[in-house]
Amino acid sequence: LRREYAVPSSRVYAIGSSNGGNMALRMSIERPDTITAAAAIVASMPARSECAAPTRFVPILFMNGTDDPLMPFTGGRVGKGNHARGKVLSTEASLGLWARLAGESGAPSRSMLPDLASNDGSRAIREVHAQRNGRPLVMLYRIEGGGHLEPSRAERYPRWLARLLGHQNGDVEMADEIWAFFVAQPG
Repeated sequence: LRREYAVPSSRVYAIGSSNGGNMALRMSIERPDTITAAAAIVASMPARSECAAPTRFVPILFMNGTDDPLMPFTGGRVGKGNHARGKVLSTEASLGLWARLAGESGAPSRSMLPDLASNDGSRAIREVHAQRNGRPLVMLYRIEGGGHLEPSRAERYPRWLARLLGHQNGDVEMADEIWAFFVAQPG
């Protein structure tokens, strides 16, 4: 793909939501030499994995809801009933792992984002867990009250889906925030 589309090897990103987010994390662990940065949406690091633990830092953005019924923010069993899919670390532990690889161990900086969708049952908080030269390296969009749905102002899910998966935040546009994170990385 790099040859066919002339993609610079310094600008290859992994992004995914839910299981796709877990895949983006796995790519960051297994092929850190090919990934410039990754975004894991409604996803966390596995509690137990057949993969080796990450040893090389890759800039990572997480975007997780605190009330996610499928991917627990505080860690634990993924899924429901007979559809359980193993266990994950908490979002905080996932962030801490990547921040330590980046050489950071201090408290994150936090900023509450404007409540642009005051009727969506959620609020967005941006947390930077590792940075270098003012550039975010490990970041979380903590969606307080958010469920297992990607935050978006423009793309809104139907109400019936929100009843199953929790609140969808409308304060941030996921794609714009991820792109801003990606282009801020050295390339």
